Amino acid sequence: MNTPRLGDFVSLDSDTMLRAWGLGVLDDVEIADLARVCPAAYRTARARAGHRIDPSARVHPTAIIGEDVLIGPDVTVHEYSTVRDGSVLSRGVNVGHNCEVIRTVLAQGVSLAHRISLGRTIVGPGAHLGARILVASVHLWNQDMRAPDREIIVRLPDGTAYGCGTPKFGAVLGDRCRVAPGVVMGPGTLIGPDTVVYGGVHLPGAVVPPHTVVRPRHDPTDTIQEPRRPHVSYLPVLEPAS
Repeated sequence: MNTPRLGDFVSLDSDTMLRAWGLGVLDDVEIADLARVCPAAYRTARARAGHRIDPSARVHPTAIIGEDVLIGPDVTVHEYSTVRDGSVLSRGVNVGHNCEVIRTVLAQGVSLAHRISLGRTIVGPGAHLGARILVASVHLWNQDMRAPDREIIVRLPDGTAYGCGTPKFGAVLGDRCRVAPGVVMGPGTLIGPDTVVYGGVHLPGAVVPPHTVVRPRHDPTDTIQEPRRPHVSYLPVLEPAS
């Protein structure tokens, strides 16, 4: 893999709302430059948005929404969830109950089940995340966890160590990916589009190619990656009446 760009994993520019808000340009940004480029892009989005929270959005009274958050049309935020630190939720996003979404972009149609924690993460259009998923955004090896300074490093498929340019970086989850309940992702996880991740998998800063199925071995951290098969319908076959 060459130097990875955000557009290798997600297509924010295909989301008409994110494009209108000026976030589609992030597709061409290298992963290492996101921490530098994103703050200005988020400011542009807030300036362009007609409403901080679209009138059609449904936000439960017990949810906590930060003052710098953007919420688009037809978004649902369920009870006891927190969305803060400049997060952006595009059209039709669903945030289940008791989730925490911190400095994260959720593209159109993203669905979060309950009790999910996302920090400094970008999720592509149409992705589905099952319950109790955790994305960490800092290394445990910082001298002072209150002020992390160790850069997030990911290992590319060719073995090259790639710096993310920041000590705080969660994950990029590709368009239409499906992540089962209970998955834990370390800082710097990059998942390609149309990928399926089975429950119980631990991804410590992994780079997963597009159209891949990731399932655990006996040790949850020892994963198997294989090409995803074409879509197969599992509807029952009805025998003709005799």
